Amino acid sequence: MLVVAIEQEGSYADAYLAIASDPAAQLSDLILPGTCVVSDVPTELLVANRLTPANPGCPALLDPFGSYLAFDDGAMPHPNPPYPAPFAHAWLSDLRAANYVVLQAPLSDYFPWTAASIAWFHQNYRLVGHVSIPYPPLTVMVARLVPTNAVDQSGTDAFVYVNTALSRG
Repeated sequence: MLVVAIEQEGSYADAYLAIASDPAAQLSDLILPGTCVVSDVPTELLVANRLTPANPGCPALLDPFGSYLAFDDGAMPHPNPPYPAPFAHAWLSDLRAANYVVLQAPLSDYFPWTAASIAWFHQNYRLVGHVSIPYPPLTVMVARLVPTNAVDQSGTDAFVYVNTALSRG
């Protein structure tokens, strides 16, 4: 019985991981090591070895979704204001401190984009890379475990922006 359970768990893990993607190589090529990076999906920075900055003062944003819930009284992320003033101020402060911002979508709704932060971002950041990684095709095993229509099979994106204001001093 134990052998069957281990085999089943192994099959499930293989199927689960088959729909994963790994943008680590592309992100590590675009982002200098040791720099300060803010992202709406920090796990991608972790696997790319770009999560830990070499210098103090970098915002420690490990859970953007949880931070959003905490700052906005439990409200789900939404793309339009109003946002609590401390939340909007903290985000603009993070933008100013970071060397890079990595977003799954431009102006990701995991952050409180006010008119001021959008204007500042467009004035001081420039896109240095767009990583688009397709998910591998679903295997027969995955299709048995997960309904095909329940899985976004297109892949994942990462838009990498560099803060040009920091390089200008």
